[in-house]
Amino acid sequence: MLLFVYFYLFFFIYYRSARETYGDDAVGFVQVQRSGHVCTVKAKITPEHRIKSKAYSCTFTCDEKEEMVLNVNCHDCAAQKGGCKHSVAFLMWLHRRSEEPSPTEKKCYWAKPKLATIGTKFIKAKDMGPSSVTTEDKNTDNTNSDQFFLAVVQSLKENSIKNQLSVYVTKNEYKKLSLHNLVHQYKNEGNNINSADDFIDYCSTKITIEKCHKAEEATVCQASSPLWHELRYCRITASKVHEAAHCKTPDGALIEQIFGAYVPETLSMKRGKRLESNVRAEVAKTRKIVIENCGFFLKPDWPHLGASPDGLTSEYVVEIKCPSTKKGKESFVKNSVIGSKWKAQIQLQMFFCNKVKGLFCVANENFESNKKVEIFEEDYDENYCTDLLEKSTHFWKTSVFPKLVET
Repeated sequence: MLLFVYFYLFFFIYYRSARETYGDDAVGFVQVQRSGHVCTVKAKITPEHRIKSKAYSCTFTCDEKEEMVLNVNCHDCAAQKGGCKHSVAFLMWLHRRSEEPSPTEKKCYWAKPKLATIGTKFIKAKDMGPSSVTTEDKNTDNTNSDQFFLAVVQSLKENSIKNQLSVYVTKNEYKKLSLHNLVHQYKNEGNNINSADDFIDYCSTKITIEKCHKAEEATVCQASSPLWHELRYCRITASKVHEAAHCKTPDGALIEQIFGAYVPETLSMKRGKRLESNVRAEVAKTRKIVIENCGFFLKPDWPHLGASPDGLTSEYVVEIKCPSTKKGKESFVKNSVIGSKWKAQIQLQMFFCNKVKGLFCVANENFESNKKVEIFEEDYDENYCTDLLEKSTHFWKTSVFPKLVET
């Protein structure tokens, strides 16, 4: 519910920024430069709530030949990288100017914004400037502006364009695969909230193989992808499956981590993030294979579990570890035997990726200088994995699900 309110408020803010009553008074000191068929327009935008503050600089670039907007930027706003409303107001201001009939004389826009001329004392609305626009004209302008805004939104969706506006006006269909969304949908439909089995069956009907493939492709960036974190929420992942299968504490640290609690990074984890791509390249070179990046894997029949290996080939799943010390290496592999926790991890990865072989790769503690990587090949063990799935599922039903339905 909070996420819905968050997006609603941001959409509302953007919609308000596009209105004529703000943009026409806030824009001033407009400059135009044409270079070939590329037109650049610069202007100053007065902040709506701090009219005495320094105006923000905005730049608009378009291709007049192709009739295409190339870029709109606000250079001074604190929210310029995360969705600034001033660039939207400037874009809509330019659109309204382009819709106006050609005047008999050239109009100068190199003037201080009206909003910036307002003093600290109140003034009457009629003193802010002459109004020659009739009610009928205002309604017509609003309709045109609304139609233009909706056309922009439609173009963003059709062309899968990602920018500061698309974040708030386009929906990510794959977020519907998150357990957070599924459990709310499940409850809203009046289903039995006391049965974990019924909920798992319900999720299996909503999650298709095609959607799983698309979600995996959309999360290739893994930790850099918000969707990757969304899909992991309340799911037992491969890195946690061994703990879940053997956990006897229904309300401990493991539950907190499954629900997204912050986990302090160890030296090994930090080193792994830094070296993962280099180690992957070295493994590919050594084994003469092509290792592709991959996202978060789901299965319709096991909607409460998931896996995201560090790489994938036509034959193997690839998991990479980068211990910073020799002692740290022994927690992953000892006497050429993969540790129980990591065996469970790569077994579940093979299950979710439909592979029968895995490469467990451990970088040398001096990898930066010697480029050494120990590679251990692991075969899929169906009996082991079946037992792992059953035990971890029991933990999810008894410890995770009751808390999930309370969210």
